[in-house]
Amino acid sequence: QGKWNEAIACYDNALKLNPQQPGAVHRKAVALAASGKFPEAEMMFGAALEQSPGNPDIFTDMAYAQYLQGKYPEAERNLRQAIAIQFD
Repeated sequence: QGKWNEAIACYDNALKLNPQQPGAVHRKAVALAASGKFPEAEMMFGAALEQSPGNPDIFTDMAYAQYLQGKYPEAERNLRQAIAIQFD
């Protein structure tokens, strides 16, 4: 519904309870990117990949965030990584 700041606050609360909660770091990164907070989103995507290095969804979402910033080579590289993981 576009309530990204509320979503970010919810993910912050969830991560305070359990910093290693699967998916929460990834979803917070998506919410940060959707709200235009790209530097913070980039750090969270990195943390999400540390938790789940073979997750193609993280690479796909990170690629979309990079696309939104006009970082096309990086977006393409991450999208190709997601495809490679998914189909290898």
